[in-house]
Parts: sequence; structure tokens; C-alpha cells
Amino acid sequence: MAIIYTYPIKTTLADGDLILISDSADVNKTKNATVTSMKDAIDVVDSLTATLPLLSSSATGSPDLSISGISGYGTAGQVMRMNAGATALEWATVSGGSGDGLTIYNDGSGIGLNITKLDFIGSGVSAAVDANDNARVNVTISGGGSPDGSDHDIQYKNGSAFAGTNDLRYHPTQNELSVKHTVIVKGQGSGNPSGRLKLNCEQDSHAVTLEGPAHSGGADYTLKFPSAAPANNEILEYTTAGNLGWIATPSGSSDTNIANTQLQLDNNRTLDFYDGSTSVRSLSFIRTNGGSVNMFKFWADGGTAPTFTVGNTESSYEGYVVIEGNGSNRTGQVQFQNAAGDYHTGIQATPTQAANITYTLPAAQAAAGEFLKNDGTGVLSWGQAASYESGTWIPQINLSVGGAASQSSQGGDYVKIGDFIFANFYVNISSAGYGVVTMSGLPFAAEATNGKYGTVQLFNNADGTGGFITHFNSGSVIGSNVFFKVLDASGTLNEYGLPLTAASSSGPLASGDNISGTIIYKKA
Repeated sequence: MAIIYTYPIKTTLADGDLILISDSADVNKTKNATVTSMKDAIDVVDSLTATLPLLSSSATGSPDLSISGISGYGTAGQVMRMNAGATALEWATVSGGSGDGLTIYNDGSGIGLNITKLDFIGSGVSAAVDANDNARVNVTISGGGSPDGSDHDIQYKNGSAFAGTNDLRYHPTQNELSVKHTVIVKGQGSGNPSGRLKLNCEQDSHAVTLEGPAHSGGADYTLKFPSAAPANNEILEYTTAGNLGWIATPSGSSDTNIANTQLQLDNNRTLDFYDGSTSVRSLSFIRTNGGSVNMFKFWADGGTAPTFTVGNTESSYEGYVVIEGNGSNRTGQVQFQNAAGDYHTGIQATPTQAANITYTLPAAQAAAGEFLKNDGTGVLSWGQAASYESGTWIPQINLSVGGAASQSSQGGDYVKIGDFIFANFYVNISSAGYGVVTMSGLPFAAEATNGKYGTVQLFNNADGTGGFITHFNSGSVIGSNVFFKVLDASGTLNEYGLPLTAASSSGPLASGDNISGTIIYKKA
């Protein structure tokens, strides 16, 4: 069967028109092709001809290929590169060795290649496509450059070789960098920040930075964290030898209203008034009803002189300190300890007191020797204490006729309390005249104004001999003498009134009489 094609006359072909071509690979020997496909093939050939002009090839042996001035295959180890004028390619020998496959020189052209082996220029480093994954290249470092240590150990230069240790590791899966013992973050030099450790948030948008001390401090120190975990609301406190401990968060300068909450201590607690300075530190209990008023105050001036104050001068409330008893047989007591703290002086009320007693102290300091005295209402004042004195004196009997009596023995003693004198005496008579009897030698002169006389208590002689002297009381201490009242010759009591049985002309005292007595009077 024969096919006759008629060729029409068409001035301009369209891209979709068919063209009959011969194809030796097709059993039909011919095939149709569009004008577009034919134009694309021609464009490819033109491009190759322009950039890679083919030259001659021999009839026998290996074909000679020249690409822009390159003839043949070059020599072993050469690589293809752009010439110095950047006008054509050329073969060139590159220092650094060679190997199997295609050796690449990085000229920055960015041409991608499908290779079976990649050799790096330089000794000790090589790479090859993974046998199971063409997209993966395995790099091998040999000749002293192999990684040291275990997986995840960070490599560092150790002489001319790499070294690694499990004391310095990075775990890529866990994102952990671990260092044994000490990490030193260096400062940035004078005028710049000290060493810093920066801890970012999970979004890396902000951070907390820990910074080292200023150089001016001139000293190293260590802060060691506590062994135990903290409880709620506890903070770190520096204790001793670089150790930190957990303490409850102080309230600071803010007031805390505990309302009806009970406070309970589960152990011994300490309130420290010392802050390292000489300032006064205090703890005050106040009342805010009608204004802030101090009720109680504990304070210390620079860590010394601890003081407790009750009440407040800014209000109408005076302070009271009440020390209660036990409710049955023991009263409250204020104790003042000695310097060593082993003994005290205490003041306490009587257990059976039936009413309140308040003593008001004097407004001024006392003079030497004065004492506190009560006016009966609890108001105390300073009084001069009565002086006390004791001693002896020599009594002398005198008569208005005959003068001083002869005395075989005599003696006396006295006690002076304030202005009052209490005197005792005795006299043994050897011989005496008669008349008015007086006694001199008093230790102090007596007050004798406005009839104020002292009292004499007189006794007769103990052995009953001599004139009989009756026991009597008489206010007859005048000046420096004691006057004994006597009878006159008619038996009438004389002006001094001493009743004696003997006539005045013959007595009243005779040898062997013993007179003794007590005298009480006020000092002039």
C-alpha cells in the first residue's frame, strides 16, 4: 500500500503544525513532530555549539575532546578550572594530592555534581557519599585528627591533636552542657561589666542575669546553697563561712495585720535588733484607734542599752507594768540581778494584801543620809534619818550645903537617837553635905524652854543602908544638871519637890548611900 503526501503551500508554519521526520529507532521509520518540539531541539544544538564547539575525532583509539581550548583528558591528578583571563577552561595541577573519582576544586561556580566519592584537598580529611543514602556525605578525619573521648565529649586542642573528656560534654538531644567542678565567666575589662551568667526564658525574649562583684571589692568569697529544700515563703540568708540558709521571709517595713489570727512558735526564736550599724532599732506595739499611738516598745541604741517602754507621752494613756501572782500563795515579783546574773534583789507585795497601795516617789534627789518616809497617803518624801550615838559619862552628886559629895564609885552610859538621850547612872556616896541635891556631868545639855524638862527615874540604894530614897518620876532635867527635890527643915516639900524622910540639916545623903536611875530628855 502506498501513501502519497501532498505538500501544501504555507507561507508561515504554526507551532502546532506537524512535520514528518525519519526515526531509525522507530519500527515505522518515520514519525510526526510538532514545529515547537523541532524548534526546541534546534535551540539546544545551537547552544551547545556556541559554548562547547566540537572539534575533530580520530577514526581509531580514544576520541579527542576539546572544550573551549581543552584537548583530551589531561594528565593524572589534573583538574578543570577557568584560566587566568576567565575566557576558557583549562587543565591544571593543584597541590594537595588526588584520588579516585572526580576531584573538585572550589572555584565558586556552584555547579552541582552527582559523585561517588569526594576527596578534600589537604591531608587527613576525606569524604565519601554514604552507600545507603546518596544525599549524605560521610567525612573522615585521619592522621591524628580523629575525635577523642566518648560520644558527646567536647573536643579541644591538646598539643597537635584533638582531645576530649567526659568532664566537659554537650548532649544535643537533651540540650545540656555539663562541666565538672568550676565554670569561670571572665569579666570584660576595666569600665565594663563583670562576668555574667544569663538565663533566658523559654522564648528567649528576656532573661535573668547574674553578675560578679566589682573589682573594687578586692576579695573572693563563696556562697554555698543549703542541703535541704526550702519551705513556703522562705528566703536565703548568709549564715557563716560562706553558707546560705533558708529563713522565713521578713515583713520588711510593711505592716502586717494578723486580725484574729493566733501566733504560735514551734521552736525558740530570736528577734535581732542589730543590723551592723550604730542606729537605734526598735519593735513597737501600737494602737491605731484615733491615731497611731505607741503602747509598748522594745528598743536598743546601737545594739546596747536594751530598753522596754510602756505607754506613750503623745496620748492620755499612762503605762502600767503588772506582774501577777499565782492566784493562791505567791505574789508577782520584780527582780534586779547582780552583774554576774547569779543573785538578785526582789520587790514583791504581801500575799494577803486587801487593797491597792500606790507609792509616789519624790521629785528630787535626796541628800546624803536621807531616807524615804510616807505621809500616810502613799506620797513619799526624803527625811533626815536620826543620828545614833552611844557612850559613857561620869555622874557627880552635888548638895546646896557642902557642895560636891564624896563618891566611892560612879558610872553611866547613854544612847543618843536624834535629839533624844537615854542615860543610866549609879553613884556610891562616901560623905555629903545637905540641902538641895543636884547631879551634873550629863553627856549633853538638855532643852529647858517653856517648861520642857526631861524626866528622871530614881531608885534608892540597893543595900537598904543610909537614908531611904523613894522611887519617883520627876521632870527635873534642866540645862546640864539634874535636880532632885528635897524637904526643908519644917518637912515641907521644897520647890524641887524631892520627898525625903531625913531632915535637910542632917542629910539627905549619908555615907554608903547608893543612888541609881534613868534619865530621859531632849537635847538642847
